[in-house]
Amino acid sequence: FTRTSVIETYTSFVNNYKTAQIAIRLCRDSSSFNKFLEQQARIHRGRLTLRDLIIQPVQRIPRYELYIKDFLKCTNSNHADYPLLLKAQSEIHSLAEQIDQVQKDVGSTEL
Repeated sequence: FTRTSVIETYTSFVNNYKTAQIAIRLCRDSSSFNKFLEQQARIHRGRLTLRDLIIQPVQRIPRYELYIKDFLKCTNSNHADYPLLLKAQSEIHSLAEQIDQVQKDVGSTEL
């Protein structure tokens, strides 16, 4: 993936997250959709719900940044991978900031 394509895809998903939540809520009023969700819950007992699955991509980039921070805490600064982890942290942080900025820009144009 190029950085631009990742940002565009990710922000598109995040920007439509609320719409997806509303759509799910509205569809729950439909008895056939509700039956479908209940059937899937029975079949896939103990697995993630539709709501849980939809939030996963929204949380992905921030989660990666936290993982890398944890890796850095556990990695000796003399280790050969330490500079690579620092670079990865910087890249992920930069990506998260760019995504946040795009979301703010989209939000301000929608107002």
